[in-house]
Amino acid sequence: MVMITILLIVLGIIGFVVYSAAYKSTEREVVTVVIGKERICTSTGSGTDTRVSCYYAVYTDDGTFKLTDSFVYGRFRSSDIYGRLRDGERYRFKVAGFRLPLVSEYPNIVSDPERLPS
Repeated sequence: MVMITILLIVLGIIGFVVYSAAYKSTEREVVTVVIGKERICTSTGSGTDTRVSCYYAVYTDDGTFKLTDSFVYGRFRSSDIYGRLRDGERYRFKVAGFRLPLVSEYPNIVSDPERLPS
């Protein structure tokens, strides 16, 4: 039983390292103008088993990005960053991930956006 527990822990650590490396390999820099933003929530279940999951969507002239906390990047201030973004302003930031329309997945903003002169 102890060996199974140790094996599961080791496999979990290896899985996290592989996931982190793969996720970081998609990182790129974007310079764009914010067109709009909103908080999007979805719920599953019903009654006392209802679970709500939310993320921030940032619409730009280069596409849509999400803004969520990222354990891989050690960033847990998405709400603060979201509150500082202004429509019509130009920003530089890093994103990671892919746009997967089938599952409504967007690249995640993983750095603090730097406001640039318009």
